[in-house]
This record gives sequence, C-alpha cells and structure tokens, in this order.
Amino acid sequence: MGFSREAFEEAYNQGLQSDDRSVEMDLTNRTYERVVELESGNNSIEMIMVGFEKTIILYEEGMYEVIQMEKS
Repeated sequence: MGFSREAFEEAYNQGLQSDDRSVEMDLTNRTYERVVELESGNNSIEMIMVGFEKTIILYEEGMYEVIQMEKS
C-alpha cells in the first residue's frame, strides 16, 4: 500500500499517541527517521510504500530505499 508523505506522517503520529511498541511501529519509527534524514538533504519524498515486514521510500527521480523489519 502506498502513502503520500503527509498520510504517512499522520499514521506515524497516531502510532506515537497510542504508545504502540510493536515491531510494526518500530519499522514505522525507523522509516520516519529516514524520511526526515532524506528531506534534510533536500530530497523530495514521492511515496512511502508499506508492505509485509518492510517499507520502501521512493524519492528524487526514481531513487528508493528499503527498510526491513528487525527480527527479534
């Protein structure tokens, strides 16, 4: 499922308010932190795709990064 930057941030904020400590929320937190890092380097986030145990950040002219869920 793909999310805009704004929709992803809204979901991230809802997770923070719920005090969710699941592995899914950990993945969301790490994804959000990486999005902020990319944006600080003047990269424009095009879409954040959330899949099974990973997220994919699409940015700047076809670039992407995959963030995997950490296994416990």
